[in-house]
Amino acid sequence: MAQLSLGDGSPTAVLSGVTSFISAGGKLGNLLSGFVFGMGASLYIGVGRIINAVVTFITTPFESGANAIGTLISGILASPAEILEITAQTTGVRISEEFGWLAFAVGVAVVLGSLYMVTQYLEQEETGDTFVGLPFDTPDLGPFEIGVTEEGEDEQ
Repeated sequence: MAQLSLGDGSPTAVLSGVTSFISAGGKLGNLLSGFVFGMGASLYIGVGRIINAVVTFITTPFESGANAIGTLISGILASPAEILEITAQTTGVRISEEFGWLAFAVGVAVVLGSLYMVTQYLEQEETGDTFVGLPFDTPDLGPFEIGVTEEGEDEQ
């Protein structure tokens, strides 16, 4: 049975391959049906590639934006978190070396003392209750009370 070889796909190679196929006893019906099927398959593959290109063109900015936002959030949050983690580990090691079996109790006392000092600072009327250093309080939004209630604030 004759075999069809189109070579490298150039017009000259296709023409010589078709001529060789027919002269070797190949049927013209097989050749035409193969060409029709090939044209249809090429059309569907081409349309699929066009759709893929359009979808890639539309989604690429979103993918890049998502990667950029992920990098931004990682840069904003990861570096301070690493600093806090290293500080906490160093503090924990030093407290355990200094106080031995009382290290946990001392650590809890340090954390509670720090929270107490921050709360006392925020309760002062001349300091802001949301952003440290600002001389005003953030207004409440509807039913949500933002910030810390200072002494004597409810009577005003």
